[in-house]
Amino acid sequence: MKRRLDQLLVLLFAFGLAFPTLVSLGRSPQDKRLKEGRVLSSFPEWKDDANIWREYRQQWETYYGDHFGFRASLIAFDLWIKSSLFAETGPNVLAGSGGWFYLSRDCAVDTVNDCLGLTKIPQRRLKGLQRRLQERRDWLAAHGIMYLYVIAPNKETIYPEYLPGWLHPAATTKIDQFVNQMRWHSTVPVLDLRPALRQARLDHWVYYQTDSHWNLWGAFVAGETIIASQSKRMPGLTPLDPGAFTIQPAPGLDGDLVRMAGELGVKEANNPVFIPGPSLPGLEFSSSGTNAVGWPQIWRIPVAENQEITTIKNRQRTGRVVIFGDSYAVKLQPFLGYHFGTVILSRAPFTQDEVLRTQPVLVIDEVVERLLQ
Repeated sequence: MKRRLDQLLVLLFAFGLAFPTLVSLGRSPQDKRLKEGRVLSSFPEWKDDANIWREYRQQWETYYGDHFGFRASLIAFDLWIKSSLFAETGPNVLAGSGGWFYLSRDCAVDTVNDCLGLTKIPQRRLKGLQRRLQERRDWLAAHGIMYLYVIAPNKETIYPEYLPGWLHPAATTKIDQFVNQMRWHSTVPVLDLRPALRQARLDHWVYYQTDSHWNLWGAFVAGETIIASQSKRMPGLTPLDPGAFTIQPAPGLDGDLVRMAGELGVKEANNPVFIPGPSLPGLEFSSSGTNAVGWPQIWRIPVAENQEITTIKNRQRTGRVVIFGDSYAVKLQPFLGYHFGTVILSRAPFTQDEVLRTQPVLVIDEVVERLLQ
């Protein structure tokens, strides 16, 4: 009896080891619930080459590591154990209170140290950045083009009260260092969006709980603040009243932070949709790529989250604007589209060639606070 029980245990153990491999043979697509910031390896292709065996074996090992059975569930379970028992979250994510999540690292930037005021821009680099932006502004002015440098605040800058209890934001951070340097030593117009968003948050949620970005309320406030800042330089620009839209809450999917942390199934609460009213013109959208991602259907404007260049046209307006921006500019672009004939968003860095090609009246550089330097 004991021998049979031992044999059964051996068989069950062998089956447990083999089962994930058998499942992985199904070539299941990448699990979209986990946001890993990369494309998983593709299924290896055999080439009739005597010297290909070693490379083919390495490709199989890489493929298996990305696609073995129950991979997403096991990762999520591991993250759940860490967060439940050891107060840890997924990589680069902080779990705050009340269902709020924050980014702790972006690329090589430690946003926790930024928040604590421990990260400063070295004076030499600060002066170099000031000089480069001044040269950019002067070059644009020589071509009759206006320039605006816009800073999108970090989420924790606008909502510090939901951060983990041990994290106490500093009174001054590198954004203050940069803004002061530009204000006193440069003629580059810099728009710091912190005051506008802090005022708006008194009446509306302006950032997502489960995502690192501002929501449509935040993007609307940012867009109309930009318009207000340019109204003296560009007569005829008038900020939109939110009454031009029907604004209502909508169920939201989990954001990028909870997917990074493996908190699967968490739904977003701060997800307003803006329905354009009859007084607003229709906007036309085009993208340099083919894999555009739609905004909520009720918004009726598709957005190419990962495309290099997107364009929105308004046939009732004139003037062309080019935005060199990051992911925060994606939701910002359509709101600016109600004020100009064409708004082009480039996810690539500023280039003179792109400006000369598009001939805008205004160039906007948008950067999120944490990537300021």
